[in-house]
Amino acid sequence: MAIISVNMVTGFSPVKESLNKIFEKPSKNSQLKRFDIEGKTVDIYVNEFEPGEQVCVTFDLEKYLDVENVKPAVVKVYDYYEPEQTASTLYSIEECK
Repeated sequence: MAIISVNMVTGFSPVKESLNKIFEKPSKNSQLKRFDIEGKTVDIYVNEFEPGEQVCVTFDLEKYLDVENVKPAVVKVYDYYEPEQTASTLYSIEECK
């Protein structure tokens, strides 16, 4: 099992309803098991996947605070049983105009 841990960009929070929709009717082939929201982090539990395999999870965010010069946030993927096996990257939010 792996965990995709998504830290929120400053000024944004996850829309829980959009996450609930992903997990209430998962597809037959879905690797996604559940999610937790704690503070400014969304943890998505994935049954298993191989190195190089893509897992795409899309959920809504809402802006609750205007922040200037917003910095990117971290998405980290790690093995639940061997957390030292980890990879991370930065993401940023491009607002619709």
